Amino acid sequence: MAANRPNIMLRPKRSTMSRHHEESAPRQTQAEDSKWRRRREAFAEFERRRIAALYGDRDERIRIRHEMEDAQKEAIQWKVEAREREEAELNAYLSKRENQDSIVETMEQKQANARREYERALMEENKRLAAYRQQLRMEEEERERELGYASLPIHRHSLF
Repeated sequence: MAANRPNIMLRPKRSTMSRHHEESAPRQTQAEDSKWRRRREAFAEFERRRIAALYGDRDERIRIRHEMEDAQKEAIQWKVEAREREEAELNAYLSKRENQDSIVETMEQKQANARREYERALMEENKRLAAYRQQLRMEEEERERELGYASLPIHRHSLF
């Protein structure tokens, strides 16, 4: 049976990269190149602004300072808005949670009240049944007395 199997060494050999990688390799290279180009451009802009802030003329330094102040104000505004959004989300979550908790609490109270009511009704029913059984025993004993069976040494069976 082993002789019928083809030799694994004779199988067709594939290229080193799969087709998926062959197709996406140029795209991946292009994406990495553009990422590094953006980083280089951002660093060059940073260096240009730094040199202008240190060695530029007075008007350029003032302009850069105003740009930095505007950027800082914008960042502070963004942080304030983010904090307000977080607080709003937290308040919404807390109100939702409080609403759910109150619903659960009212359901638990209703269940407890229903359970107490059921137990009270069951207790009353048991009391009525016990009173009824007692009444039947008393009636049976009364009949036995009337018939004179009370003095006989026969084992009596109660109804219940």
